[in-house]
Formats: sequence, C-alpha cells, structure tokens
Amino acid sequence: MPTDVDLTGLVTELRLRGELVARSVYVCPECGERYLGERRCPDCGRWCRRLGIGGNCPDCDHVLAMVELLGEDFR
Repeated sequence: MPTDVDLTGLVTELRLRGELVARSVYVCPECGERYLGERRCPDCGRWCRRLGIGGNCPDCDHVLAMVELLGEDFR
C-alpha cells in the first residue's frame, strides 16, 4: 500500500521536540494491555515494549500504532 507518510521523519521530529514518548504506543509483555505514552504497565509494573508512534482510534478509543494501520514497519 503506497503512502506519502514519512514515519521516520515524523519520529525524528517528535524526538527533537521531546514528544516521542508521549506519542508512542507501548504494550505490556505480561498482560498485553496497550498504553499511549506510558512506558511502564501500571497494573503489572513491567516495562512495556514500544510498538511505534500512534494514538487513540477516534471511533473506538483503542490505542493503535501507525505501523499497524499502514501495514509497514518504519521503526
């Protein structure tokens, strides 16, 4: 699926602004819960794995990484 989105450039820009963590999706390796901008699971206390930049779905409020929507790995 071709795209004009430059995720590498976007990640670089967010890093320069100090906003990368807040805009990143993380998943807990223990319980599988996803978090936006939280690097540690509040329930399990484990460090989460970064999936990439993303946000909340406007329809269902589920936390999604952009790479899941685009079907490509730009990390």
